[in-house]
Amino acid sequence: MNNLKPIEYIDLGGDSYSGLATSKNAETVALYSMAKRFLTKPILYLCDKISKSWADRRTIPYREEIDAIDATIAYPGAYFANLNFEWGCTSAALDTPQQSPTLARCLDWPFPDMGWMAKVVRKDGKAGDYYNITWPGFVGVIQAMAPGRFAISINNAPKQSFGTGPIIGWPLAKYRVWKAKGTPPTLLLRQVFENCHSYDEAVQVLSQTPITTPVIFFIVGTSHDQVTVIEKTQTRTVIHNKRAATNHWQSDLKGSFSFYKSKPRLASITKDLNSGNNLEWLKKPVLNKFTRIVAEMNPALGSLVIQGYENQKPVTHRFTLK
Repeated sequence: MNNLKPIEYIDLGGDSYSGLATSKNAETVALYSMAKRFLTKPILYLCDKISKSWADRRTIPYREEIDAIDATIAYPGAYFANLNFEWGCTSAALDTPQQSPTLARCLDWPFPDMGWMAKVVRKDGKAGDYYNITWPGFVGVIQAMAPGRFAISINNAPKQSFGTGPIIGWPLAKYRVWKAKGTPPTLLLRQVFENCHSYDEAVQVLSQTPITTPVIFFIVGTSHDQVTVIEKTQTRTVIHNKRAATNHWQSDLKGSFSFYKSKPRLASITKDLNSGNNLEWLKKPVLNKFTRIVAEMNPALGSLVIQGYENQKPVTHRFTLK
């Protein structure tokens, strides 16, 4: 336990995430260089250029921040990291004695070191402040909590491989992203946290806004009945009130492959919805070899608990916001 690192808390106020990336230059480079382990630096450079070319053909939110990071960080990856996402995750609405749901979150990522590198960033928005679990160099939102409003997480969704399997299916799915005209889900979610005043408004915006790539949004509000799963492709949206989600569709949407043990993880977390807080729900297979971040977020209480993991063991102290 003595080797556990603290999770850094940063009050960004009205400043930009590009400013955070610049002030944490070494950590931003560390984030981008993770892709080099799988792609090599020349291929990462190519993917970054392709991502920038894709953005040049569209109007996307927060583009100026991504451009600013690219201009100040002497390492490729700003466009690739901010316009693509490939991870697994588990999200669920835990029952609490206060009758307000807690969003239980387990983020799984194939890149090591993401657990101890995470930050908790408080950010101002037009609709109010929010607490973002994130990394320097990333301008979108993957999971966050807005006190008195909502907590939301993004789950990676199945991709269509058209019968080819994941190896060929992955580039086919990326081709569909290349042709899509919507908003990248992580940038859309940031817009929601900064501009939506209520749970109902957040559900409406996430449901109605076209997106570039399939995604599952998991949303909890401040009362027991405010739990929504939004499953989206580039062409369809399905909304339901199930109280847990992983990385496969729970509707009739089409998808050919999803992340590690998605259905067993969903079965496990569903059994533990009344387990209470304090990460009591965190057990295999929800906890797995890819787990990097575990968190509990309750917007009614304004509370947040987060801990970093590597190799199925904690690598950080628990950060608690009450």
